[in-house]
Amino acid sequence: MQTLDQMKIGYSARIVSFKEPLLASRLMAMGIIPGTELVVLRKSLMNSTYFIQFPRLALALRKDEAAQILIESEI
Repeated sequence: MQTLDQMKIGYSARIVSFKEPLLASRLMAMGIIPGTELVVLRKSLMNSTYFIQFPRLALALRKDEAAQILIESEI
């Protein structure tokens, strides 16, 4: 299973699950649940921040947060 921090810029994926319950509850409160599709828009210079596009939301995640999101890539 791949994690969000392993994705390349411009690729799309679908969230499968979350490794960390606290992050899961924060993201699910925003409507980001397993099954949600996303695209990696860009990464910061040192790959410490990931800029992600969801259907109705753009979000910046830290690398350690992105590593907690399990995905299916290439929708």
